[in-house]
Amino acid sequence: MLKTPSLVAVRPARAEDVGSMARIIDDYARRRAMLARRENDLLRSLDDFVVACRETEAGRVIGCGALTLYSTRIAEIRSVAVDPAHSRSGAGRKIVQALVDRAKSIEARRVYLLTLVPEFFAKMGFEIVDSDNTSLSYLSEAVLDQSRTFANKALMMRDL
Repeated sequence: MLKTPSLVAVRPARAEDVGSMARIIDDYARRRAMLARRENDLLRSLDDFVVACRETEAGRVIGCGALTLYSTRIAEIRSVAVDPAHSRSGAGRKIVQALVDRAKSIEARRVYLLTLVPEFFAKMGFEIVDSDNTSLSYLSEAVLDQSRTFANKALMMRDL
């Protein structure tokens, strides 16, 4: 039997998506794979987020991710999470590409992220960087602190 590919669309997050976003992020946070995000925090930063939806399930949210701007040229991709039931749907790749496209549209020159799965992001053009590198002084102290605190996370960057 042939399996038809699921159709995944990425769009800006809306207030009604916050519960689903929090559920997906909290699943990863319980496994210590990412920082937890409270619903009110997600609402405050809603404009930073995109969501991935299954078109075949009335637009049900299956993933999310955010782009945070640190300067006119530097941005961070964060909170990228996909419901484990949809981990091979292409949603993660589509979320990251949408965030990279958004960074390009605001003329950011470099995008950073922290991850436990550097292999995934390497396939999308990101490279591991050393968080102790003094040339990263323009990077947010919050990002550098997280990369040192979560020693198992890789700090990665991509020039745009």
